[in-house]
Amino acid sequence: MNPDEHRPVDPELDTLREAADTAYRKFAEHATVTSAENAVANARATMLRDESTKAFRRISSMRGQVTRAQKDGDAVKIAAAHEKLKQAEADFDRISNACLEEGWQIVEAETDRTATTLALMRESWDAGDAVIEALRRPNERPM
Repeated sequence: MNPDEHRPVDPELDTLREAADTAYRKFAEHATVTSAENAVANARATMLRDESTKAFRRISSMRGQVTRAQKDGDAVKIAAAHEKLKQAEADFDRISNACLEEGWQIVEAETDRTATTLALMRESWDAGDAVIEALRRPNERPM
């Protein structure tokens, strides 16, 4: 049984229902895509965090080499360890700056998607409210 077959013909209400259905579909499609995009963005953010952490750990490792070289007392080893530490710090700066930049891009994109989601949600709710309001005043509509 089709629930619409006993419904009176009301072009205004039909137009409002179509608009509400369209707004909801638009919102639902966007929400589905946004969910997938956010999953990818979160995975990438985790990768960026891991890259930065790995680079920072290299600094810690190089500091350990400097300490061991200093305990050994060999000037050549000390100089080499300091050079490796300096390179690890430069690598960390480069990697962490790149990770921060990409991280901000991810956050901005997620913020934009969230704003769009909320706007589409509002449009869907408003369209649904229009249908409900029209159903509340049946005497004002042609039957």
